Amino acid sequence: MASPAPPLLTAGDVATSSSVVFSSDSLYTFYTDGSLINLGTSDVSIGWGWVQIVKDSGFLNSIATYKRGIIHDWPSSSRAEATAIYAALSASPANSVVQIYTDSQSSIESLKRCFLSDYSDSRLYYKTTNFELWAIIQKLIVDKNLSVKKKLKITLSRIHFLRIFLRNNFF
Repeated sequence: MASPAPPLLTAGDVATSSSVVFSSDSLYTFYTDGSLINLGTSDVSIGWGWVQIVKDSGFLNSIATYKRGIIHDWPSSSRAEATAIYAALSASPANSVVQIYTDSQSSIESLKRCFLSDYSDSRLYYKTTNFELWAIIQKLIVDKNLSVKKKLKITLSRIHFLRIFLRNNFF
């Protein structure tokens, strides 16, 4: 007899159930990545993940904790990247400073738009890919009073490390 399928969790469920390593200076650093998996097959899905990096933990830029997930509906590489950012911000404590490192230029631009005061009331909002998800991210940033560092583009060597780490462990 087959075992029952596990309950489906949202990125927010996974992120809020995760524990980040708390920082005395309220600065949290995350590397995020998303991936479109099995494109062109009936198993197409997106994978997302983040790792929290902690400085001065005994090893240079040590991974403190990580989370990942897979979404089976509406596959899109840009949605995977945005979901990883959403999950990292969801896991971040309120009133903290968050550094998000990603290699996704579209996610960088969309995250910058979240800081425009009239973003959700503008035509730009509806022209943004995955605008609903970015509106949720914008609300999360405001509700948790997060300060998100906008220096986001990371070097290829670091994102290559993250992709290897995430894919070998999750995707």
